[in-house]
Amino acid sequence: AKAALETCRGNCYSYAAAVTMIGRHLGFEAYNQSGNCVTHPGNNPMHGWTEVILDGVTYICDAEMEGVFSAHRKLGWDFFMKEKDTTPTRYILPGDT
Repeated sequence: AKAALETCRGNCYSYAAAVTMIGRHLGFEAYNQSGNCVTHPGNNPMHGWTEVILDGVTYICDAEMEGVFSAHRKLGWDFFMKEKDTTPTRYILPGDT
């Protein structure tokens, strides 16, 4: 998290660590997650993201997909505080189907 915040660079795991750290410092129940991220059929690379639980609801906060992938491809995707399973991609944790 520290390196990503200091350099404004990193991979999905670095961004997830930074978002999780900031979320926790703000008092949120935030967790790093690692699994597959399906952007379109046949493409499900390993990925890291943050999940925030608020009032029993799990939200996705994916800084890399929002700030890098979506922005560079001009997709306009919004990945901050979106309920899990309502984002343009599908997040799959190990053991999920």
